[in-house]
Amino acid sequence: MTVFKDFRFGQSDRRIQIRAGVFNLFNQACPIAPAGPGGTDIDLTLEANCNRQVNGVPNGEGGFADNVCDPTGGYSFTQNSIDNFGKIITKRGRRVVEFALRLFF
Repeated sequence: MTVFKDFRFGQSDRRIQIRAGVFNLFNQACPIAPAGPGGTDIDLTLEANCNRQVNGVPNGEGGFADNVCDPTGGYSFTQNSIDNFGKIITKRGRRVVEFALRLFF
């Protein structure tokens, strides 16, 4: 995107033009496109800890399992998820701003 403004000098054809141009103005992170080997531009890793563990849960094979998460007790997010979930971790491209001054005579 480029914007410019002309300033005339009196009645002559002389003028100065001031320009400002921006390239890759709408460059942004994309959560779908891969940013490398198996990654994305945005950290979408969401880790949670189980708030309640129960013992003696049937395992379907005739036995019992201990320390099984009880979903009715809820979950809590890890500190890593709280700090980093949704943050941009890979930046590609860059925005370039260009200024110009032209003299017409």
